[in-house]
Amino acid sequence: MQKLLKYSAILLLVVITACGDYNKVFKSKDAPLKYKRAMELYSKKDYLRSVGLFDQLRDIYKNSDSLETVYYHTAMCYFKLKDYQYASMFFKDFTENFTKSFRLIECAYMSLYCDYLNIGSFELDQSDTKEVMAAMQTFTNYYPDSEYTQKINDHLDELRGKLQKKEYANVIQYYKMGEFKAAVTSAKNTVKLFPDIKEREDLEFITI
Repeated sequence: MQKLLKYSAILLLVVITACGDYNKVFKSKDAPLKYKRAMELYSKKDYLRSVGLFDQLRDIYKNSDSLETVYYHTAMCYFKLKDYQYASMFFKDFTENFTKSFRLIECAYMSLYCDYLNIGSFELDQSDTKEVMAAMQTFTNYYPDSEYTQKINDHLDELRGKLQKKEYANVIQYYKMGEFKAAVTSAKNTVKLFPDIKEREDLEFITI
């Protein structure tokens, strides 16, 4: 809701300060004109003004074949604006509403990619990381021969690295606090979960 208000405020500012042409199109009830202008702005990488029109067109084209294209470009606009939470939501909705689209696999990947980009540093809670990893594994099971398989594997490797850093940091924190039993338990669990962790020697030393 907060992000929606943020974009509404930005869009309002854009509309007020924009050239008369965009302002007229934005207020117009001419759907084909809105669509044409939205695509033109998208091609010019003017994603903020473009998504303002696409947001209107989603309601206008509810029962139209053009809704698929509108939905896709809405998601891409938010992605280009680096609003990965909104972008992921629209990409996911796309996969649920347009199951026969040639863009289905692309949007399924993009939804996961946005979730991946939205994950914070390893110092933060990593429950989202585990959820994204599970979803990525499901993707590779459904689409094992997808052109995105290698990218998914690369993302998984990086996310595993985050989890390893998090677990190692927990061990060190217990150790520094003098919570030696907790440090030993955490160190053993970390080695068990990640036998190839580069800090394995340190963890084994702490255990001893």
